[in-house]
Amino acid sequence: MKKKTGNKINRRYKDRLFYALFGSEERKRLTLELYNAINQTDYDNPDDLQLNTIEDVVYMGMKNDVSFLLASDLNMYEQQSTWNPNMPLRCFLYAAHALEKYLHDTRNSSRLLTSTLVKVPTPRLVVLYNGIQENDDTVLSLSDCFENPGGDIDVIVHVYNINPGHRLPGCCRPLEDYSRFVSAYRDRITSVGAEQAANEALDSLPEGEVKNYILSQKGEVIDMLLTEYDEEETLKVVAEDARAEGEAIGMAKGEAIGVAKGEAIGVAKGEAIGVAKGEAIGVTKGEDRLASLVSSMVQSGADQEAILKASTDPEYRKEMYARYHIE
Repeated sequence: MKKKTGNKINRRYKDRLFYALFGSEERKRLTLELYNAINQTDYDNPDDLQLNTIEDVVYMGMKNDVSFLLASDLNMYEQQSTWNPNMPLRCFLYAAHALEKYLHDTRNSSRLLTSTLVKVPTPRLVVLYNGIQENDDTVLSLSDCFENPGGDIDVIVHVYNINPGHRLPGCCRPLEDYSRFVSAYRDRITSVGAEQAANEALDSLPEGEVKNYILSQKGEVIDMLLTEYDEEETLKVVAEDARAEGEAIGMAKGEAIGVAKGEAIGVAKGEAIGVAKGEAIGVTKGEDRLASLVSSMVQSGADQEAILKASTDPEYRKEMYARYHIE
């Protein structure tokens, strides 16, 4: 097991480089350039864009990096360095909360009970992915999550790969510079350390607003990157422990199933079938259950020591399952 750092995982999305570049009033022109690249439009007045990201609120564990109103659209952008097929469900929950806030801010909440149709901005949901898993631009649907087909609602999320060499960064210079910097930093951090990796990644950038911002806030930017990558590393370590837990559960269940089936078809054959099926069931259920616990603990701001303890200490893990209501 890798060494524990003891640092508290910081889930405040304001402490992210993407938010700093594309979610601030001072750099709304960068946000507008990104919007134009995604929607193939040519808006040129940053003042037409109204940022409304819900700050200092994590709603049911859902964060959103940048949210803004433009041309009667409610645009919600999130940068992700880990591929996540659950983004439609997460974005649906966040969008519902954002629209609820919009109704409150515009004093239209009470009008929902009247015979007048209440108009709201059109949600546009975008995920900007720059992880190491190779994926093309795609569209994810909420209906993919449904147990049964033919539900009465659906939500779609447009996912763009923003790693260097993909289409969208080539259409937006600030996004391209951000993508190149993060990719270069990620490639170097394990071999040369955070500060040198940041310096070398910065040297690879052309002159421009992204480079100027990073130069002016380099210490803060390094802290942002360390926060993001420290969090990812913690989740990887706990995932390994989750697999170990699943294998242990699988062995126990496999033995029980094997003995029961062995009474009918022979102890030897029963144990073989039972162990194989039990391992498969146990590994999957153990991983899913512990992964849900880890996600809940991370989103609530638990420190790494508590998360790692939950993955290795059965009694403490049992207590955490109860606390976070994980069946």
